Amino acid sequence: NGLSPGPTLRATEGDEMQITVINRLTMAATIHWHGIPVPFLMDGAGMISQQAIAPGQSFEYRFTAPQAGTYMYHSHYNDLELQSVAGMIVVDPQELGREPRYASDVPIFISSIEWEQARNVEAQAVLANSMMMSSMASDPTADAKPGMGDAMDRMDMVEYWCFNGKTYPATKPISVKTGDLVRVRFANLTNMAHPIHLHGHWFRVIAQDGSPLERPSIVNTTPVHPGQTIDIDFLANNPGVWPMHCHIISHMVDNRDQMSGLMTVVRYEGFGLPAMMQG
Repeated sequence: NGLSPGPTLRATEGDEMQITVINRLTMAATIHWHGIPVPFLMDGAGMISQQAIAPGQSFEYRFTAPQAGTYMYHSHYNDLELQSVAGMIVVDPQELGREPRYASDVPIFISSIEWEQARNVEAQAVLANSMMMSSMASDPTADAKPGMGDAMDRMDMVEYWCFNGKTYPATKPISVKTGDLVRVRFANLTNMAHPIHLHGHWFRVIAQDGSPLERPSIVNTTPVHPGQTIDIDFLANNPGVWPMHCHIISHMVDNRDQMSGLMTVVRYEGFGLPAMMQG
């Protein structure tokens, strides 16, 4: 629909879901319903369970919404080229009393995008530097921070890391009031794990891959691994403007030694946004 990630799809346990996918791309695609035990012919694994949807064609997926939880969807054909064809699915319980009443329920999809073409020469210099072969770059001086980080850090700096398709400071803040119980749902479609850290609060890890945890753990940092969904909740009991971010530093800078990437803020009512986010 012209967005990446696509819209978050919502359903209730047991709903009969019917989703028509129209392929307006220039290459074939499918949709895989990640973590949902759909019928074989609805799985969207291109050339295994489904013939890929050709450009200009459509396909109707039908399946029953599973147990309440957080899931994903993404193309499972031309996977590398179509990484941006993805989004989240939230399934609510039939009996509302089974879960706490949350003041906010925030889905956060973790993805990455390449730098804009205007930074190609800089990206080439960064990658050459990461391999200790700066002479391979057409302009080694285009690397603004040649001594920043180790080889893996350097490689991670030539893409923008995104929460819901935005990189900080363009990410959307999580607005709360004192006393709110807040749920945040993470889905990670990147090839890296992201340890998510929240300043000023402990939180509970309450679900993984659509399944509630019998014994939620109380932490201030939790990893979200590739292909995984993780749900957390926290009590808004410490007023302020608190960063929530990936704790891999190279996912928070873009070779300019400034806050960017996988970060947003939990902003309490009555507190202003950071200056970077007001632009």
